[in-house]
Amino acid sequence: MPDPKLQEILAKSEEEVWDVVRKTLPGSNCLKTHTAAAVVRCDEAEGIYRILSIGVNACAPTGKTYDSKLDACPRMDIKTGTNYGLCASLHAERSACLNIREGRTVKDEAVFASHLNAQESEILSAFTPEELKLLNGASLYLVGHYWSCESCVSFLKTVGITDIKLDKLTGGKTKSAYESKKIC
Repeated sequence: MPDPKLQEILAKSEEEVWDVVRKTLPGSNCLKTHTAAAVVRCDEAEGIYRILSIGVNACAPTGKTYDSKLDACPRMDIKTGTNYGLCASLHAERSACLNIREGRTVKDEAVFASHLNAQESEILSAFTPEELKLLNGASLYLVGHYWSCESCVSFLKTVGITDIKLDKLTGGKTKSAYESKKIC
């Protein structure tokens, strides 16, 4: 899986932020739902959006690694938000936060896979005070899904992100697809 951490990107509008994050969706190896997220700070005085880091969801069903090309998904037709233990996925929200530090490996991120409930102290110890300062008060832009799971919301709150913005375009498509399969 390519390292989705980018050097800070400046955007002049919220739509430009969405465009940048949407372009990272192919970096996900998830067969069910490609998802990407970005940690963004808005400088309202300058009218500039600073994309600080980006992450994508990565899946590792039993016997696979996060960078594996997958040919099957054990959760494909299972209700969204359930049975995370079938695939040790790394959610894009967590990945975006963890990618605030360049050079973090997927192995480093794996301790925060979605099926694991990390304690607040474990989450906070994964970040330097400077990284937590960057995350605190930032917004998270989520593309590809129409909601953020309870565990990711808790993770985000722990690092100081309470503003989660959902992409209506890609999230709406996912929701429609899930509704037609009755897995909402």
